[in-house]
Amino acid sequence: MSIRKISIIVDRQEKNIIPGLKQGSELIHAFGIKDPEQLLLEISGDIDVPVAHEDFLLLTGGEVFSIGDGSPRVEDNPQLRHPIRFMFNEHKLSEHQALRHPKITGADLKRLDPEAAPGSRLIADLEGFADEAIGDHQRIIVKPSDQFIVMPPPESPPYPHEVTVSIDGRHVTLKSGEYLVSVLKQKLGVPPEYELELVERGQFHPLADGSNFKLHKPEEFISHVRTGSSS
Repeated sequence: MSIRKISIIVDRQEKNIIPGLKQGSELIHAFGIKDPEQLLLEISGDIDVPVAHEDFLLLTGGEVFSIGDGSPRVEDNPQLRHPIRFMFNEHKLSEHQALRHPKITGADLKRLDPEAAPGSRLIADLEGFADEAIGDHQRIIVKPSDQFIVMPPPESPPYPHEVTVSIDGRHVTLKSGEYLVSVLKQKLGVPPEYELELVERGQFHPLADGSNFKLHKPEEFISHVRTGSSS
């Protein structure tokens, strides 16, 4: 199955990668970054931002990364020369709300909406690609091109309390709910360095470690060694 990829630049080399929400650890592993090196996201006209293992960022194409030698080490969440104003609830952030530091949790992003109800969901609107749900505890490296929308709390659906899924021919019973894919892999007994794919009607859909998966019915999954992100 052909999977649409985007082009990014890493250390002046073009890489092709599946778009969407990515965890820093996934990128650091894919690009072969070793301590004390740092993977740095370049922001035009501003300081580079280090990508930590626990960070998440949205890749839609055209992002540029460099690799620092770690001497001196770039501050984890540096203060920017130009505060970031991105699209939020279909409007550009005011200068008063602009972020002076590029890393922020999903919960803090939702607080930019004073009318957000308890249980509201934060959605990253990726133009041309599938939207991504952002968890409250996920720390996002925000870029000026990012777009976010706060959605009202979902109605409580009549989901079963537990569901049984198939993984590589095995059957595993889990509580229904929304899982971070990296956590879902752990519960399914899939090694963290493996890729997890959802099988639907004979089609294979890769699930990024940093994305969320809503489990409420029996599903079929397969796992395998990653095939690499560059070409």
